[in-house]
Amino acid sequence: MEPYDKITPITPSSQLDINTEFIISIQDRYYKLSKQAFLLVLCLSHGEDMDSAITSYQKKSGSSYSRKQISYVIENAINPIIYNNVIEPKKPLGFIFKRSIFSAQTVRTISKPLSPLFNKYIIVCMLILAVILNTVYLLQPNILHYNGHIGLEGILVIFSITILSSLFHEFGHASACIRYGVSPGDIGVGIYLNFPLFYTDVTKIWCLPQRHRHVVNFAGIYFQCLLLIILDCIYFIIPEETIRFTILSILLSFAITLNPFLKFDGYWIITDILNIPNLREHTYIWLQKKIIGKSFKANYFSPISNLPRWKLSLFILYSVGSILFLITYFTYIIPYVIITSGQAFITESKLLISCLVHSITPPFSIVKNIISYLIFLSTVIFLCWNILKLLIKRLYFS
Repeated sequence: MEPYDKITPITPSSQLDINTEFIISIQDRYYKLSKQAFLLVLCLSHGEDMDSAITSYQKKSGSSYSRKQISYVIENAINPIIYNNVIEPKKPLGFIFKRSIFSAQTVRTISKPLSPLFNKYIIVCMLILAVILNTVYLLQPNILHYNGHIGLEGILVIFSITILSSLFHEFGHASACIRYGVSPGDIGVGIYLNFPLFYTDVTKIWCLPQRHRHVVNFAGIYFQCLLLIILDCIYFIIPEETIRFTILSILLSFAITLNPFLKFDGYWIITDILNIPNLREHTYIWLQKKIIGKSFKANYFSPISNLPRWKLSLFILYSVGSILFLITYFTYIIPYVIITSGQAFITESKLLISCLVHSITPPFSIVKNIISYLIFLSTVIFLCWNILKLLIKRLYFS
């Protein structure tokens, strides 16, 4: 029955007698439900009309709730979710572009042979080896020193291997899904804030035990560590500067990937530790209540009321850290980078014009820098424009 058929149960209905918590997905957003609420959603999605759905629920649940009480729950608890995600969906503020590049079938075909790498003994051995090799690498003298010997070919090699390592990272997530018996979705490319990235649809891991979800979340880093083991060995045999900076580039990408305040792996790790779907939304609502004394979201039930003390403390630290990070990112980091990039763009443009005026072929480095600055500045401006439009729409038209 529309629009309830847009709800996707993540927890299999066969586990109704086993689980105490159930997950549904609507337009890439996840909701944790009780057994009774989950059963009601199933009846609504499979029912021909509202009356038959309520009748089916009463029979399957064996509850003593009246039709009026069930209708009230649907109207005040389930319909607002449907309205916000299906009828009037709100575009997330993070992603400004997403495009699938590998279908779910292709992802499964490639990932299945890689899933044995998640044998626990292999994981432990590989991670220990990666830690040892990369520690030795980082202890090399002048590891950050650049002697100017990397040409265009070297830059292309560093860029290409870093991109491939990011793609390999995503197949790590997909392979871990297959290892634990759930099907990964497609792999795509997108722009999140001003970060170009690959992503993997691993929605179905919400039906896995928490410890398995942790492995899936760490799987991308684990696969990149496997690649680093190979690169480290090559570098120790052939200490080329291109290989050195390729390894460094991948290691630096870990800092971004594990940042819990952006929706990368670090965010999903914190989400699973706290066991709170849509963690960011809940942190913002908690902050609204603490700062102004109320939430703008109607019929809101806080998932933190039953958290143990240490998880509650982690939630509070994450909430405060998240808002401080975003304020710093948008009020300092982005403006600073825009100003410095703009100044560098002007300087390089003047050099380019000077070369052309004097009939001198401009160095490739100038052209490369100008193109890089243009791409970056265009991305940032596009990001700010989209966020501004969404904020205006939410403030004045919601």
